[in-house]
Amino acid sequence: MSATRQAAPGEPFSAAPAGPAGGGPAAGGDKGTLPPSGTGRLVLKGVTVSKGQMTVLDVPSLDLGRRGMVALVGPNGAGKSTLLRALGGAEREAGGRAVMGGRDLLRLSGRERAAAAGFVPQHFTPHWNQKVWELIELAGERVSASPGQFADATREFEVDGLMERRWEGLSGGERARVLLAMALGGRPPLILADEPGAAMDAAHGLRMLEAFRRRAGESLVLVAIHDLSLAVRFFPRVVVMERGRVAWDGHPEGLFAEGVLDRVFGVKFGRAECGDGFLLYPVSSL
Repeated sequence: MSATRQAAPGEPFSAAPAGPAGGGPAAGGDKGTLPPSGTGRLVLKGVTVSKGQMTVLDVPSLDLGRRGMVALVGPNGAGKSTLLRALGGAEREAGGRAVMGGRDLLRLSGRERAAAAGFVPQHFTPHWNQKVWELIELAGERVSASPGQFADATREFEVDGLMERRWEGLSGGERARVLLAMALGGRPPLILADEPGAAMDAAHGLRMLEAFRRRAGESLVLVAIHDLSLAVRFFPRVVVMERGRVAWDGHPEGLFAEGVLDRVFGVKFGRAECGDGFLLYPVSSL
């Protein structure tokens, strides 16, 4: 897990789309030509993050496409949060390039990145114990969004009833919904969400994934998620991370068939068919 970072209100947020709708998976060691300006694809080339002498993230090449939903899965410490933090601008020492529409996300100013990508971090602490409406207002000012845009997001994530509440008085699930409204209110082309449903109840968690699905027609939605059953049900593309690298990338069906999860997680998984797909459940440790 990445460490908590003290952030100014509204600072980390932005958004974008991913998945097969934007083009098939491509992961490997090729450090070839980046896409031309204006294509809108998010392509990572040689993206690395090091902590002291240790490399904690090493992605030689990964084409995430233009739009759609992509799940990042993997055990604790696999590099999911580090990748999202690098793309969201929270890993200052990130190397390599992450190009979308001809612009390198790793080199953008804070305001430029906020307009390009909506980042929902795993940990967020504002400098002041502000009211929710103040945080929403700051997020809107950061991306020069109209009040109407953020009004849609606050309704979508059921934040309207929280506006007069202060940050420290919110539950974990309520905070997550506020962060989602802040990040998605400006309708960014890239959405980066680090375990956004971890503190939510089942109903709000499902509504959040349905909201991501609605946004995926116009944005790339990249989400770190630990619930593997939700990952294979809602995401048409899954990227498995292991020790800071991409271990597997493709459609959920192949994920189970190739036994990738068993190897990466060290757990024997079972599969149960359900109405619109299948569920995964741990059977035993290996």
